[in-house]
Amino acid sequence: MKTLKLILALAWFSIVFCIDTMSLNVTAVVNVMIANAKSSWEFGTISEALLELNNPNLSVFGSAAFTPAPADIASLVYAKKHITLHEGLLINDASSNSDPASLGVAAAMLGITTAGYSTAAENQANTLLYHTPKALSGAISHRSQSIALWSDFVYMAPPFLAYYAILSQNASMLDIAVQQIQLYRDALKANTGGWSHISASSHPDSGLWSTGNGWAAMGIARTLASVQSSPFDVAIKSSQAALLKENVKEIIDAAMASPRGSSGLLHNYHQDATSIVEASGTALLAATTYRLAVIDPVMFGEVYVNWANSCLAAISAHVNVAGIVAPAVNPYDYRSQVPYTRGSPEGQAFTRGSNALYPVNHSTTIEISCSATAMHFTATAVMLGLLASFSTACFFTVHSSAVGDFKAQHSEPKDHGGAPQTITGGKGSCSFSGHLYDGCTVAVTSNNNSGSKTLYEKAVTIESRYQDNQIETVLKPNEITADAVTKGQGTSGYKTIGL
Repeated sequence: MKTLKLILALAWFSIVFCIDTMSLNVTAVVNVMIANAKSSWEFGTISEALLELNNPNLSVFGSAAFTPAPADIASLVYAKKHITLHEGLLINDASSNSDPASLGVAAAMLGITTAGYSTAAENQANTLLYHTPKALSGAISHRSQSIALWSDFVYMAPPFLAYYAILSQNASMLDIAVQQIQLYRDALKANTGGWSHISASSHPDSGLWSTGNGWAAMGIARTLASVQSSPFDVAIKSSQAALLKENVKEIIDAAMASPRGSSGLLHNYHQDATSIVEASGTALLAATTYRLAVIDPVMFGEVYVNWANSCLAAISAHVNVAGIVAPAVNPYDYRSQVPYTRGSPEGQAFTRGSNALYPVNHSTTIEISCSATAMHFTATAVMLGLLASFSTACFFTVHSSAVGDFKAQHSEPKDHGGAPQTITGGKGSCSFSGHLYDGCTVAVTSNNNSGSKTLYEKAVTIESRYQDNQIETVLKPNEITADAVTKGQGTSGYKTIGL
């Protein structure tokens, strides 16, 4: 008896859905997020969270970014309630010109089909570029009446400027978005690679605020996604993308090296174990890591995804039945040592953002072992053609490092008395097995909250022959090509990842 072992590495689409939806009331989390929002940056953050949750293909990370979006999608309906037209800012804010820019992507998206919103987005960009104080370095101030460089700025302004630059075909504006990130990095980066919170201000904060590092990291990731969609100079695009990846990697690496509490949550200030543990910064940094794993799965590989998984596992244990994510940092008093338990709007948004649908490259191994049935054949029997009725069984095992639910299905032909059977594996590493017979079909399917998707399906036959005084079993076809897993590409919510 000879065993044929076929190892097939498949690149496939797995949904980042690391918080168990059976234990997390998604609707409740969103309702708390919306009900508690009251500030300009919260409105923008929620709009972005709704976009990435409900219409990820339309977000800057998606395959349909920069294309017209239906005006009735949740993100844009929400944003319209808060956007003011015919003003220099998208929403009135007496203290910051950059916080209102958090609504900028929504305004720009609406502006694709509605001129008034396009003008509003342009006005917001002009206010940032020409009517906001700047540091000597040229860094645009987060505050409107004085110079103050906050890490928060990197989430609010550069992603908007980059997105609007692509829509308006303005290469110079895209350069400015990338440059502002470099100027902020120069001002805020600490020796650990993480960023301090506030510099060049009368009220500086040199601590490595967790949420501030999350603001900066996600802002860089969103800007990076726009850069990678740039229609401008290819060499510049490549250089900018490489630079931004290094920038954000520094922040994520520093966060990963920071101590966490026994609950698994990060401390409010990295490298300060006396500060409270909280969910907001933890969720935002994890969400950023997942997006980076999609953008560059080589640079941000398994170690990064595993770290993000552990963060979200910790967060899932801190969502109550009302949908409140706690403890969180007080969104209006970042230094507070009193955990915020009423539902931080941004913390709720970050949790939903980290739980949004994003495909991640994972490696799946399909191991097929075929062996002849234990029967004795003589050379004479083979010559008489008796082997033609020989029945071969094939035992297969599928191992997956996928995040989310994953299942394999095999259907046995009627003449073997078998019925279709499904074996489902849970989150994390899983394996399952079954038997294949002549003429059956192997199907490998991902099954998650966005529905089922066939990743691999192939009819196989088993050919048995007598050779060299032994029974040899051969799987036909003996090579299963990678394009077999491409069925279903283009489904809403998926990005195409090359195999």
